[in-house]
Amino acid sequence: MNDDLLELLKNLPAAFGRPEVRKLLPGVIAPGTLANLDSKGEGPPRINLSANRVVYERASFVKWLIERAQKARANAPKFDRASKSRVRKGNSERGGTWTSGSKV
Repeated sequence: MNDDLLELLKNLPAAFGRPEVRKLLPGVIAPGTLANLDSKGEGPPRINLSANRVVYERASFVKWLIERAQKARANAPKFDRASKSRVRKGNSERGGTWTSGSKV
């Protein structure tokens, strides 16, 4: 995780609502994305203040965001510098290996 993001995370308030995420973490994750992930049970731990008001605690939100970034990085396509092609290793349901942007 880069230093800019770590600095942003250190400066988060102890608790914050979903709408504030846009100002607190610009370009990192959108409130709508959080709402969608929450509805699927994949979002960060939250406190429901009412039917329309969700609050996240800094520590659990940061832990969730770091874990999510690590998973995304682990699943990202790898770049083979020797052949200058993108290689994606995955299961056959997802298409297996890709090279140079086309299926092999």
